[in-house]
Amino acid sequence: ASLAVATAEAFFESQLSDEVIGEALANVKVPGRFEIAGSEPLIVLDGAHNPDGARAAAETLNEDFAPSGRRFLVVGMQSGRDVAGVLQGLEADRCERVLCCTAPTARGIPATEVASAAASIGAAAEATGDVEAALDRALELAGADDVITVTGSFTVVGAAKVVLGPSGP
Repeated sequence: ASLAVATAEAFFESQLSDEVIGEALANVKVPGRFEIAGSEPLIVLDGAHNPDGARAAAETLNEDFAPSGRRFLVVGMQSGRDVAGVLQGLEADRCERVLCCTAPTARGIPATEVASAAASIGAAAEATGDVEAALDRALELAGADDVITVTGSFTVVGAAKVVLGPSGP
């Protein structure tokens, strides 16, 4: 953000006010970062793929949305990632179900391995295969007041966007 502010100030040859900066930053949208893709149930897409990003996603969900319904995770990850750390950061053990898929990339960790990691931290996990199957299963289980978070990799988020289409389910 600071680079963008410095660039804008250089372009306009003047310092931007805190109000202008705040308004501009409030309107920034980053695809795949806490992106709302549907309602009833609420569907959140977040490319969290490390423990810090996972904690930030869980914190945003808890503080900004305070969901009253059940929580479901659709998660797929790539090799070289801290799967258990991400699942802990996402509070997977507090979810009704963790639907595990294989991330659609050559580096995708098999859904069964992601499910095993989820179970090892106390989560109710299910290996579903690909992103579409995991999302279909989550939609089958979730009610209107529930939340489905799709996460673990930007490739998973991208595949979910294709499945959901431009207007969600």
